[in-house]
Amino acid sequence: RATRVYPLWWVFCALMALYFFVTYGQPASPAFVTPDTAWGMFTRSMLLWPQGQMPVLSVGWTLIFEMAFYALFALLLLVPAKWRPVGLMVCAVALLYRWNFTPAESGMPDSWIMTLLDPLCFEFLIGAAVAYGLKTVRLPAALAIGLCGVGVVIFIAVMIWLNGAEGAAMSRNRVLAFG
Repeated sequence: RATRVYPLWWVFCALMALYFFVTYGQPASPAFVTPDTAWGMFTRSMLLWPQGQMPVLSVGWTLIFEMAFYALFALLLLVPAKWRPVGLMVCAVALLYRWNFTPAESGMPDSWIMTLLDPLCFEFLIGAAVAYGLKTVRLPAALAIGLCGVGVVIFIAVMIWLNGAEGAAMSRNRVLAFG
């Protein structure tokens, strides 16, 4: 995954940094960093490293979460196959604990641990659960199509419900909606 994500990311992040450098004399937006911290932000952005704020090219925030999940998933591959679902459940319990016992936050996490414990990581776990389910459960075609239809209707209803949600509430509601 790194060989697919990083090269293209480096090109576009560098182009954005070049724009900021030509325009403002620093490789990141002056709205978010000072000249003293701009190069550090640029370096962390190029590495897709959590930094408590958006990377130089803001759309890269999703890649930070992706890389964190890939690292966790790679570690889970070192676990014997029969124990991997247990590993995913441990991750889910940690996420649920953080979800229930810490205040909702808006903004970007500033460490790998906080990235992995962000409610958005539930989306990755839900995807892993679906993958395990598809490997083990076979549904009749009519039932599968019917469930897909129900899923689409629920998704549309949740998108209508989320209209106008902002900040931390959106982060948690987004998990419910997209999950």
